[in-house]
Parts: sequence; C-alpha cells; structure tokens
Amino acid sequence: MSVVKKQAVYGAYAIRMNDNGSVEIEHNGEICENAISAIREISAEAGFVVNNDWTGRQTVSKLIDYLNKLNENINH
Repeated sequence: MSVVKKQAVYGAYAIRMNDNGSVEIEHNGEICENAISAIREISAEAGFVVNNDWTGRQTVSKLIDYLNKLNENINH
C-alpha cells in the first residue's frame, strides 16, 4: 500500500503524489482519468509554467510545491 508523500489542493482539485511515485488527481471528488490534461489545466489556472524538460513526476512534484506556496501566501 502506498503512502501519500506530498499533496496540494487547488480549487476543486486535489493532487497527491505517493511514496511509490504514483500520482492521483481528483476533481470534485472524482479521480481524473486523464492526469496530464488535469495537470495542464491546473497549471494554466494557477500560473505555473511547465518546463518540457521535466518528467511527469518532476512536473507534479514542482506543481504541488508551487500550489502549497501559493496557498500559504494567500492564507497569510
């Protein structure tokens, strides 16, 4: 069983990266079947720039960090 390594919430989205590297994205409580499309949508809405040289896992990890920082700035 995998354990959530890092996670972020952005609007109706929840993004989780598990310790085994797998990624889960929920939108309104439903698992997104097309994670890449969801990542692009979240990135565009949040103003996160994706580097095409990053792997999928690197992109998700950096996006989670970015969203958590964004949420931290909003809450302070």
